[in-house]
Amino acid sequence: MKIEVTVHIRPPWEPPSIPAEPPQLVRPQQLNITKTEELLPPVLSPADIQKFLGIGQKQSYELLNSDAFHVSRVGRRMLVSRAVFIEWLEGRSED
Repeated sequence: MKIEVTVHIRPPWEPPSIPAEPPQLVRPQQLNITKTEELLPPVLSPADIQKFLGIGQKQSYELLNSDAFHVSRVGRRMLVSRAVFIEWLEGRSED
């Protein structure tokens, strides 16, 4: 197998090439909260939060213990209301 590579080295006195048009900025998509609410159960467990945010188990427990939002404890279980979690996710929490 033969591979050919061509490299153009610009001399220091030659100005860098500037693209004719600036790159288009892409706006991040807004969360569709109606759809988000359909994906989550009414009461979230650490495993639900872990799956939804795509984080590890340790990080989900650190988040729940960080007092970022209200967490209800039932025995050793930690539970979060879907509404409270979505408010926190959107940055609307009152803390």
